[in-house]
Amino acid sequence: MRQVKYIWIDEENNRLVFQAQGAGAILGITLGAVGKAGGIAGLNSHGDVEVSQLPAALVAAAAGGRFLPGALPLRLGRVSVTGELAVASGFTFVDQTFVNLEGVASLEAAGVTVEYGDDAGDLVLHIWKPTSSINSTPIPADSPRWVQWGTIGISPTNREKLAMGHGAHRIFRTQKNDGGWQWMNPDTDPTQIPSPKNTLGVTAQGLLDPYCCLKLNHLLDACLACYDGMVTNSQDPSPSVHRIRGPDIPFLVEFSTETGISTYGAFARTRWEAAKTEYGGGTATGLAEFIRDIRLGQGLPAIVAWDVGLYIRGALALGGRTSDDVGYIDEAREMAEVVYDSLYVAPVDFDMTDLNQAEYWLGLTGALEAFATCGVHADRADELLNSLLAGQQSDGHWAGILGGSDVQTTAYALLAILRARAQGVFVAARDAESRAVQYLLSSQSGNGGWAYDGTENTEVSSEAIQALSLYHLNGDS
Repeated sequence: MRQVKYIWIDEENNRLVFQAQGAGAILGITLGAVGKAGGIAGLNSHGDVEVSQLPAALVAAAAGGRFLPGALPLRLGRVSVTGELAVASGFTFVDQTFVNLEGVASLEAAGVTVEYGDDAGDLVLHIWKPTSSINSTPIPADSPRWVQWGTIGISPTNREKLAMGHGAHRIFRTQKNDGGWQWMNPDTDPTQIPSPKNTLGVTAQGLLDPYCCLKLNHLLDACLACYDGMVTNSQDPSPSVHRIRGPDIPFLVEFSTETGISTYGAFARTRWEAAKTEYGGGTATGLAEFIRDIRLGQGLPAIVAWDVGLYIRGALALGGRTSDDVGYIDEAREMAEVVYDSLYVAPVDFDMTDLNQAEYWLGLTGALEAFATCGVHADRADELLNSLLAGQQSDGHWAGILGGSDVQTTAYALLAILRARAQGVFVAARDAESRAVQYLLSSQSGNGGWAYDGTENTEVSSEAIQALSLYHLNGDS
């Protein structure tokens, strides 16, 4: 047994490597599942594991130590081990940097790799040992050679949870100094360039939702930084900067609920009222018409329903805070009527018989969710859901503005279907939900993000996380 001394990422071989103090015994853990997204970044709470005649290194990996960039934990549940048990706790790793962990834990010379088994519900831990000790510091990335020692199957594995953790970690790592995110290519953006103002809440939701599942406090820290950025923006005289966006509202309300800090919810309410006054003549209907007219002016009538729907979600979130806020439910319904008129009252803004319109399917998701969650136009909600299900492709995706598969549209379609089902609208959609989830999982890149038109996009990554999170929280995984 030796004490851990160094820990680093061997990116070329996709594993996390420990060096023990003394003769250089090491432990390697793969960071990503073979050919799949996920890996250890989101591995949490997979139930009880019986372990016998295996090195204490595995126990250290399974006992709650924090191993990954951003201090994401690895927990496999209760672990029973025969022989000596060394509990690892308090591990923190800063990626690409050596961290001195002397005296923290003891590890035997062994390794653990993680990959998906043939069964979609199985995760397999492969136990390895090095063929020889290495004395150099740091250990070369290509050493030592590994030989397999044994395997442990863990079932069932929640792949949505893995993907959420991996994706949230990516968003966490790419947050900018002003609390926001670069929209595209987040790694290449200089931090001094201000973040887009219209993607704050929608992106931060991709941190808050995984927090509800994983309870990782550093995700809340990032949410707080985003909130601070919103407060700063609200004080700017430019309307393009200070205007609250629809997704900001539910993020702030849910952030308030999770933390128990009423300030965040009160800020959401204040900004909502300010938006109604400045852009809607003091009414929710006027605010919805303002949003509608922006999209019509851009030549995008299909996404009137989607964009107004984001504000409807905000009103519904405010309406669920206290009994004094029930008026917001009425405002949500008023906005849903603007969506209805745009789709069904002549002359319509959005011709739903023309499937070739840009963002056609995204528009349907907004209308479906608006009617279902507001409890209005139930017959139309059923029609919209049937149309949406008919538009799903064999691999689980829905097409977007660019044609072909689209993560963003698929994420919103899944969210709309799940929320409609929660309201009792058309419950026979489970197969479509499952196929959409599989598409999103298969589309995640190795770094945890998701792409839009071939380029990583932080907003789209968050939207995929939100869809997977709701699917998971509904107990469908």
